[in-house]
Amino acid sequence: MKSPYPNPQLAAQRNLARRIERFLGGIEGADRGPDRWEVHHVLNALGLMTLGDFHEGEHAMLLAEREPSQRGGHHAEAVDASTETATLKQLRERLAQALTGDLA
Repeated sequence: MKSPYPNPQLAAQRNLARRIERFLGGIEGADRGPDRWEVHHVLNALGLMTLGDFHEGEHAMLLAEREPSQRGGHHAEAVDASTETATLKQLRERLAQALTGDLA
């Protein structure tokens, strides 16, 4: 069956980028910065997007979108102990870099 999209990879990249931007917009709308959990999983999604693994990037965003009460388990403790921090501006810059392939 032929895909309805001329370039399914490009469509998957666009969808993941839009999901990330909506998520960051929601944090901004709540007038707060991202917590370590969110930063960890958004950066993971961006890395996966850069690698072209859009399915796993979507999964990383599912994790980023979890409410704090749904973050139980060892993984949550490891992420909370992480030193990864980033502002909304920095995450948006990373998204732009991932989309243009201009990674430093």
